[in-house]
Amino acid sequence: MLKFIIKDIFNKNIKLHTEAFGKPSDPACLLIAGKMSTARFWTDEFCEYLTNQVYFVIKYDHRDVGQSSEIDWEKEAYDMSVLAKDAIEILN
Repeated sequence: MLKFIIKDIFNKNIKLHTEAFGKPSDPACLLIAGKMSTARFWTDEFCEYLTNQVYFVIKYDHRDVGQSSEIDWEKEAYDMSVLAKDAIEILN
């Protein structure tokens, strides 16, 4: 059975829900789902396949999706550059 780590990471005041599989000492593979898709898009079987290829697999819910923070678009509009910064924060 594939073991995983659930962790919430914060980029400023925004919670990003992550799930990680494998050994943190292995090279990281960040799985980014398409627009409005949650981390569940990436199946456990696929994550297990990647960990067997010796990757530390991380999948996450974008801001405003799934278990990550909801965003009030009128107060905190964001674009792709903000989503890229979220991904970098997760990898750090």
